[in-house]
Amino acid sequence: MVVPSSPENLFIINKLQNITSEHRLAQLYPGPFGVKLAIKRTLTIPWKVYRDARLLAHLRKFDESDNFILLEAGISQFISKYISTLRGKNKGPGVFMQFHGSMDGMKAWGSESKIASTLPHLDALLALTEEYAQDFADAFNAHVGVLPNPVNDVLDKIPVLKYRKKLIFLGRMSDEKRVDLLLHAFSLIAQKHPEWTLELYGTGPAEDKWKALAAKLLSEDRINFHGYVSNVIPEIDKAGLCVLQSSFEALPMALTECAARGVPGVTTNSCSGARKIAEKAGYLCEDDSPEGLASVLDEAISDIGHRQELSKKCLELASAFSSQKIGDSWVTLFASRSPNTIPHKVPKND
Repeated sequence: MVVPSSPENLFIINKLQNITSEHRLAQLYPGPFGVKLAIKRTLTIPWKVYRDARLLAHLRKFDESDNFILLEAGISQFISKYISTLRGKNKGPGVFMQFHGSMDGMKAWGSESKIASTLPHLDALLALTEEYAQDFADAFNAHVGVLPNPVNDVLDKIPVLKYRKKLIFLGRMSDEKRVDLLLHAFSLIAQKHPEWTLELYGTGPAEDKWKALAAKLLSEDRINFHGYVSNVIPEIDKAGLCVLQSSFEALPMALTECAARGVPGVTTNSCSGARKIAEKAGYLCEDDSPEGLASVLDEAISDIGHRQELSKKCLELASAFSSQKIGDSWVTLFASRSPNTIPHKVPKND
């Protein structure tokens, strides 16, 4: 497995957090009679002073020609406050938050109050889809920009899918991705489509149990786990279909990346972003069961004519996510520091 490396100039905000009670494993390993945890609690306050001093010193290196794009609610709340303090009467760096999720996801992750407190320090709050932007605008009574993630390498001609017999899954091997649903669904149609294989790319905590399940359902040559690959484009170019069956998503990069290569997707109704992609250039599975997903997979595999038509629509859809188009929107946003200069949503009562 190839593990991506971090840039040498990466600034780690919570450096040395492992010596404090703030570390995520501190409560699980308190040491004999809780002595280890007690020491970590004692070190937590001076560590926070150290962390804040380091961060302020680092942030002072930036000026109005710089821009911060914040993605995680807790860190956004923390950093935006300090940038706002440093700005004073000066313009200072731009501060933008792009939330990678829906309103339901925001609530489920406990991020709503954090984002609400972050908003006064932001130049713009951004969402991945128009639907999410409208929900955020109504919830926070603010103008919210729409900026999806870009995709690279959009094909300039429609691929021929007739001879491709691979169903591809791209994603983290974790419970919310529901790979077990996909494995059961594929096992139900495998005999009808003996030339097709299921190819899975990604790693995660559920990988071993899903490999064991796959081994029980079908022979090894029908379901293949490939782990992490640094460049998945050549693998997408071998696929005839991609599939997404997560319990929740934001705007699934797996679907947009496959669409950019002319590969239609089969998706469950996990979010408005996935649903819109499926309605425009793919297959939507409304029945959230192995039998329901198997039925849609069977339909997609069997009708090569329709699948080929969808390939053309995939490329048309992917053009909206091109790096050039999304990059131009970011440049416009950086210059204006206003969500009103890009596609955006306003509160319904505005």
